[in-house]
Amino acid sequence: MRHVITLLSSLALAVAAEGAHIRDVQVSPPFFNPTAGRSAQIHARVDAGTVTLTILDRDRVAIRKLPPQTVASGDVAFAWDGRDDRGEVVPDEAYNVRVEWRDKAASDVYDPSLDFHPTEEEPQTRSYSRLGGVLSYRLSRPSRVHIEAGQATPNRKTGKSEGPILRTIVNREPRVGGAVVEKWNGFDESGSIRIADLPHFAISILATSLPDNSIIACGNKRETFVAYASRRPAPSPVIAIVGAMHGHHAGLSALDDGGPALHIEQAHRHGGGMDVVV
Repeated sequence: MRHVITLLSSLALAVAAEGAHIRDVQVSPPFFNPTAGRSAQIHARVDAGTVTLTILDRDRVAIRKLPPQTVASGDVAFAWDGRDDRGEVVPDEAYNVRVEWRDKAASDVYDPSLDFHPTEEEPQTRSYSRLGGVLSYRLSRPSRVHIEAGQATPNRKTGKSEGPILRTIVNREPRVGGAVVEKWNGFDESGSIRIADLPHFAISILATSLPDNSIIACGNKRETFVAYASRRPAPSPVIAIVGAMHGHHAGLSALDDGGPALHIEQAHRHGGGMDVVV
């Protein structure tokens, strides 16, 4: 029996080693501005063979496929300039890498966003300066962030804080790990109500992890990702769309995964009073 166990263990190690043709994939830097001529470098260690890099957007649609490289065993590097296959600079978003390796006898794929299930992150050291209009917090890893401001008071029955949402500050946008700073002047969407001065003022920050080695592009203010996604090629049937957020946002594409615009309506009553409707 000992000989059988030893044989099975050796076989398992051989299978694991045989499938590891792509190793130590790294992206540098984790965010960059393609409109300023910057690029992202993707490095990996591979066995001798042909390597292809494909850039996928947040819905796993292939937007750029770089020329394949035939390399000897060792390091391989690709540079992505933040443009798609049409030569257009991509909008601000988080993008994913898919590395494919093959030789005459085998193949291997590194694709961290495939079947990815984000986990909820807990932003730390949260603070807001009314004077400077700066919201700061810290993320343990790159994440997709949603920030809302409004009023919240404890519900005596449920023990949870409840109240109206008056402003979406960050709408499910990617952010790098570490210290993050957001600029917000404290007002609602219309600029007429200073939420930061209201009683029971509160800010809610939700964050969910991004796939490993995500690349965040920033600096393109001419087009939103939603507008870009509405005119891009149809998703490949092989590369499936995955969820971007948790809960009821899971499985939604960028065209569906977004918070509605908020505004304040004032309705005058006959008695001279005024109702504020969100």
